[in-house]
Amino acid sequence: MNFNFSEVVSEQPKKLFSTELTVLSTVSDAESGGVKKILAVSAEPRILSAEYSDGGIKTMGRVNFKMFYIDAEDHLKNLDYFNDFTNFAPSEDLSGQRIAVFHSSVEVSAKTDLTVKLGARIILDFYASEKNQVQGLVNPPDGVYSEYACGKVSKFAAYLEQSATFDDEQETRSAVDGIMMYENSVVLTDVKTSDGSFKVTGKIVSTVCYLSGDDIKKIEFDVPFDEEYLNSSVCSGQTAFGFAEVKTARIILGGDDKKNVIKSEITLNFNFWTYETEEIKYVRDLYSAKLELTPETCTLKTGTALAAERFDQKVSGSVTLSDDFSAIRQTVEVLGVRNNVANVSVIRSSDDENDCVKYRIEGIIEANVVYTDENGLNSVAAEIPYSETFDSKNRGNVVPIAFSGIAENAFARVKGDRKIEVTAEAVFAVSSVKTDELDLICKVTEGEARPQNESAFSVYIAEEGDGVWEVAKAMTARPDEITAQNPELVFPLKAGDRAVIYRKLDENE
Repeated sequence: MNFNFSEVVSEQPKKLFSTELTVLSTVSDAESGGVKKILAVSAEPRILSAEYSDGGIKTMGRVNFKMFYIDAEDHLKNLDYFNDFTNFAPSEDLSGQRIAVFHSSVEVSAKTDLTVKLGARIILDFYASEKNQVQGLVNPPDGVYSEYACGKVSKFAAYLEQSATFDDEQETRSAVDGIMMYENSVVLTDVKTSDGSFKVTGKIVSTVCYLSGDDIKKIEFDVPFDEEYLNSSVCSGQTAFGFAEVKTARIILGGDDKKNVIKSEITLNFNFWTYETEEIKYVRDLYSAKLELTPETCTLKTGTALAAERFDQKVSGSVTLSDDFSAIRQTVEVLGVRNNVANVSVIRSSDDENDCVKYRIEGIIEANVVYTDENGLNSVAAEIPYSETFDSKNRGNVVPIAFSGIAENAFARVKGDRKIEVTAEAVFAVSSVKTDELDLICKVTEGEARPQNESAFSVYIAEEGDGVWEVAKAMTARPDEITAQNPELVFPLKAGDRAVIYRKLDENE
């Protein structure tokens, strides 16, 4: 018999691994004017390039440190400091594969001794567009009866890159005498495709801390976006996996001395991989009434990129000062707010694949709380851990592969002489892949001629769940013969059901 095998391919996004990177910067007195006290610090990483070479992934990027502090002459100052980094992460052979690197969290530290030392602990997440393939039997030769199954496979469609600029402005109702900190974060919560275009949905949160006289003030820009862009590579029904990252950000001041207008202008980079999903029909089992056939199966691992899901949750916690600190008089502002998502896990309430799963999202909201005490301005770093559970719309074997988060509307209030409560609204986005395994026949060994059943009449006593395929193989008959001679049977059978087959043993009978 001539068995023809075809290549069956499935491509899907896959998280390879994560690695930790620490970027350190030293600020001299000449640059800072001397630092008496640090009030707030933040760091915004950006990935500039990533490529596979020589056994690993080389990533180049830049960290923008931002520091708000009191200098040696008791003046409020700010400092923007840039530090480039290069990271090499050993990996499996990824030659010819599409790869991407993004950062999922960043922890910031600042120390003052003889000099100021700024540090950013960054978690880099590495992704590839995984390609799995096997040679599978799709169409059997004549005379071989086959049991078919259906499955879904995804194939890479296109790489999309889009830049877009968003802006918003607010009146300050007071003069702006200096910008102390300008922080930006973005979360991408959905990507939809249609013929010739795609739509991105998400939110940008920008925070501006400024001085008005001797007063420290803050305004926050909440900029949701839901924008559609033309692209001839996109088709309806495709799924997308990707990220949004802040490319550039700037502030434009307007108005007059008594009432300024602050405009925040953010340019984002969107990067996506799109996939087309198709349903295939393949041979799961085969049988010949005349010849012994032994099939061997190969497993094709498949995955379908699912639409990102957004979840919102208010998070609160408190920070307590040690007895070495003076009593708190009042809070001033909450700055340097970051939502560091550490982990997303799946919770299944049952083994039923039709049941929706739940996500447990864990992480920490970090912030600097500026307050006053008997000595004037001071600050404390607050860490608010969270572990929240959300209902997902996804079903089946769902694997989260990417997640991000932002925090907005953070505020603090005094709860005692040395205790401050911090509250923030967290927004999360989780991207997942629905995985499956298809067992395809990749080899068939032909054996001896099958002994022919010479009984004119045979009876088969079914086991629970038997189908026509099990009955036909057990009785050495064709499936169509079983259904034709047993029209009253309903498949799958119940335990104890009987199937019969009548055979012609002689053409003259």
